[in-house]
Amino acid sequence: MLILIKIFLTNIYLYLYGRTICDFYFKKNNNNESENAIFGTIFVSLIALIINFFLPLNKVISTIIFVIPFFVFIKKKISKK
Repeated sequence: MLILIKIFLTNIYLYLYGRTICDFYFKKNNNNESENAIFGTIFVSLIALIINFFLPLNKVISTIIFVIPFFVFIKKKISKK
């Protein structure tokens, strides 16, 4: 059961990252969930690779990378209302 919860949270995480990237960089309202998840996966991979050149990836840095899209998404939703 725990593995299903982790898979679900990972998919939501990648979707939110991709949605944020598409809205911010491409300035388009993309409703394709799989495309958003692919963009999110690519972006998270590149960010992790770039950070790993300068700092080792540990729990603190990974948590910061994990939490950023949730705050940006919530801030964006609040500002739209």
